[in-house]
Amino acid sequence: MNIESGIARSPYTRKACPQAAGWLRGTCEHGNERWIHLSCKRRDCPVCGEIRKRKISWRIEYGLQVLGNGAWFVGTWDWDIPKDEAIKTQNKFIQWLRRDQGIRVEYAATWELTKNGRLHLNLILAPWLYINQRKLSEKWVNFGGGFVVWIEKVEGGISTEVTKLRYKLGNYMAKFEQQVRTGRGINYSRNWPRPPDDPTHRIGRITWVWLSPSYDDSEIFESELERGIWAEILPGEYSLCGEPELCDCFQFVSSQPFSLARSP
Repeated sequence: MNIESGIARSPYTRKACPQAAGWLRGTCEHGNERWIHLSCKRRDCPVCGEIRKRKISWRIEYGLQVLGNGAWFVGTWDWDIPKDEAIKTQNKFIQWLRRDQGIRVEYAATWELTKNGRLHLNLILAPWLYINQRKLSEKWVNFGGGFVVWIEKVEGGISTEVTKLRYKLGNYMAKFEQQVRTGRGINYSRNWPRPPDDPTHRIGRITWVWLSPSYDDSEIFESELERGIWAEILPGEYSLCGEPELCDCFQFVSSQPFSLARSP
């Protein structure tokens, strides 16, 4: 399956990147063309910040597909805990899970700030074996957490309904990542799968050219984006809309079969 197939196509709104990061234009030997937005990596950038959130969503969903059945765990605290202390609770909880389940559970973690300013932890865990919620709550409290916890199973597989659920969950986690303004808002375990995103690691022979936002070609391209001539098929990557590529040049090398659900 083509890794780009089925990915939600996001409408493009032209905004200025404060750092003028520019574009990467790739042309394959068959004449097909892709454009990749180069990020300034600022969380508060109106362009790059939104693409960053989509990349977080993509990585969470990709990891769930690769690792199989997972779980979404929400842990709370009953007091205004500093983040460095909250991370200790998270780490002790993960270590216990790995001992209890007898497998190396991988995770993606985002920090949510509630209206009263207290931290909540959102953990995506996979692969997952059943653990009673009462037992999870007891262990969470023992490691320094609050009494309120919540968990929901996330199915593996690639059916339409399952991929839609993972797509929504990935977007949900990415949204909360933006609420922590200082330090890292999201962290992954060492072996949480990373989707392929190196533009040079493609099947075909592709010529990549960097273009400044001030170049005429860049301005023409951005104008065409506004008119819907190009469509976003991966976070920050665009291809011609309505004209399927008749080659596999832009597919990633040695990537897991993957398909994102379309946005409802």
